Amino acid sequence: MENENTFKYLLDGLAMATGLPQIDVSEDGRESLLAIDGLDVSLNCLDEGGLLIFAKIAPMPEKGRERIMAGLLDANTFLIKTHGFTLAAREDTGVTLQGIAPFAILDKDNITAFVENFVNAAEHWQRFCLEDGTEDAGEPDAGGIPEGIMDMTSLKV
Repeated sequence: MENENTFKYLLDGLAMATGLPQIDVSEDGRESLLAIDGLDVSLNCLDEGGLLIFAKIAPMPEKGRERIMAGLLDANTFLIKTHGFTLAAREDTGVTLQGIAPFAILDKDNITAFVENFVNAAEHWQRFCLEDGTEDAGEPDAGGIPEGIMDMTSLKV
């Protein structure tokens, strides 16, 4: 129940920052689906005490598939061009972007920046896919990426 309470706390912070009266959650209190800038963004509470964020960003490409797949694979290298999120492509789901953040690094003040960063990355890679991989695939805008979140993508010794 503690994880569900933390999840609700984060969603309340997101609602407050975006001016929404509230964000609806599933009956079990573990899932929420938001429509943001034309994307369906799924937020899920993980048993391990974290947040899973997920969105389908494009159907499987018809044209330029090899170029697009190579661009997506390159973007996942060290998660730099995806700002810590992971791109995937499957015939049944299409091209997706997903990420996990432990509750320990999220709070009601930075959850909005985390979601904004996700949406910026999703929109960037959506354009790349829908334009047959011809758009310069550089890095998406980091927006308000939470302090310290990129430190999680590297090993410190």
